[in-house]
Amino acid sequence: MAAARTVYVARWFVKGSFKFFSKETYAGILVVLLFLVSNNRSLVCWLNESCRYANFPADYAVWGSIALIALLLMMRFGKGHEYWQAWKRNLPLGLFILYSITSISWSILPERSLHTIIIMVAASVTAGVLAVIYPPKTLMNILLVFTAVCAVLSLLVVIVFPEHGIHQDAVWQGAWRGIFEHKNDFGPIMALGNELALLSYLSASKRNERITHASIYLLTMFLIIMSRCSTAVVMLPILNGLTFLYYSWMKWGSKLQGRSVTRVFLVLAAGALSVALLVIAVFLLTGKNLQLTGRVPLWLNLLENVVSKKPWFGYGLETVWYDSEFQKWAAVTSGWGDRIIVINGHNGYMDILIYLGIVGLILLCVFLVQGLMRATRRALGSSTWLDFFPLVTLVYFLVVNLTIDFMLEFESFHWIVMVILLFLPPGRFAETEQPSSVKT
Repeated sequence: MAAARTVYVARWFVKGSFKFFSKETYAGILVVLLFLVSNNRSLVCWLNESCRYANFPADYAVWGSIALIALLLMMRFGKGHEYWQAWKRNLPLGLFILYSITSISWSILPERSLHTIIIMVAASVTAGVLAVIYPPKTLMNILLVFTAVCAVLSLLVVIVFPEHGIHQDAVWQGAWRGIFEHKNDFGPIMALGNELALLSYLSASKRNERITHASIYLLTMFLIIMSRCSTAVVMLPILNGLTFLYYSWMKWGSKLQGRSVTRVFLVLAAGALSVALLVIAVFLLTGKNLQLTGRVPLWLNLLENVVSKKPWFGYGLETVWYDSEFQKWAAVTSGWGDRIIVINGHNGYMDILIYLGIVGLILLCVFLVQGLMRATRRALGSSTWLDFFPLVTLVYFLVVNLTIDFMLEFESFHWIVMVILLFLPPGRFAETEQPSSVKT
């Protein structure tokens, strides 16, 4: 009797919480809120520079509210079973999160680690909900719209408020950053938008849609160049090249047999070599060396003097880079000089190694490799751009973290995108499915 009453009250609460608008409207509001909050520390803080740093009570309240709204929406959509099954499919991700929670016990700054872990849990819970209530086609469109809005707003800021939209400091002077705090935040998101625009253009059937997507593609390419972000510039040939290879697979993959498969692998190897040479050429043409703008000396320094002291379990999430003295030490001892403050390891995998040790890095790689294999099987088992979308976006996440830390160090947007990709339903995607077709 008591259990039945509890279920009745829970259902009444869920329905009563979303009685003013449709559940799709609330889901849209959740997306906007989530993407804004996940980028709030990397956006230019015009009114209050203190927003660059963590505010524990505010972060806990905001992220807790977002996760609660997401769970209520999931119940309202009647997607509880699908959500649970998605977590079961992504058990390695759950183990990584549980291990991160456990790391508080040995963290050198437990309160900082707790802060990042709460954001990780809330972001993961919410991203998983979006993946089960929205069709993959809609999620791809949402990401495209978000990056396109960032592109247009950034261009407007550069034109109207150049002192905000363009770096004025001596180190990065002249590089565009748009509405973001730094060019290294701005450039990669434009690279993601560029690839999404290309996929949308290739899959569009109407002329006006193709014109719109082509315009976004050209705009994001222009902004990537103006950002002077080498990571974003390098991502262009990698993602676009991968798209061309998939186009070749769509056209001739089903006809491959015997020696043809060998030839394809040779072509792929040649393509990989060409991309590597192109990457080297980009660095040389932009006046940068193969030490990746000082990143290689930084990584070697961190491995020798930081990781070696706590190799297995690390220092705890969001710890060492929070210390301003450590930031200065890392810059000076890595040859960066005293004009630059190093706020992270410029490599997501390196920072996970520092924070969670070898054990944490292994757990991270397990669920990333699992997701990559799943996305690859879907892409090769089909021949649609929508089925290719998770693979190329996950490749973006994997590659961009080689030179920038997007593993919850300063923003959580990329982590959210990664979890969405992992939680997408198995099997081929339906091109025509709409959010409103979901049964309550």
